[in-house]
Amino acid sequence: MHDGRHCTNGLFSPHNVACFEKAKSLLPHDAGRNLSYEAYDATEMVKKNKLDNADIIIVDPPRKGLDSEVVSAFNNLQTKNVKLIYVSCGFRALKRDLTELRNCGWKLVRAEGHILFPGADHVETLCFLEK
Repeated sequence: MHDGRHCTNGLFSPHNVACFEKAKSLLPHDAGRNLSYEAYDATEMVKKNKLDNADIIIVDPPRKGLDSEVVSAFNNLQTKNVKLIYVSCGFRALKRDLTELRNCGWKLVRAEGHILFPGADHVETLCFLEK
């Protein structure tokens, strides 16, 4: 589900919704039926209790990493089998966040390095965690 007001406040590109909906339309009906797209600032998600029923959480924080309030909310999730996908452009912050997450029961399943911007010399780190 998409909350249209977020398209206009600069939190994400409106093209993200179109790409998501296109990808969803290519799935068998049963597979796409339970998929939704909601874009919020991570701290706003925590404050609105949007994580309570999440199966998969994707975060792409700025170089400073996740706010402590967000990490704390991830660590206090009561849902079982939650997956967290963390895209990081700031390795120091990623290291700090992963240390705290792992200390609270998150397991780092896989980490990958990618150059997401052609011609760039900066590596983005993609981490997959489970709780």
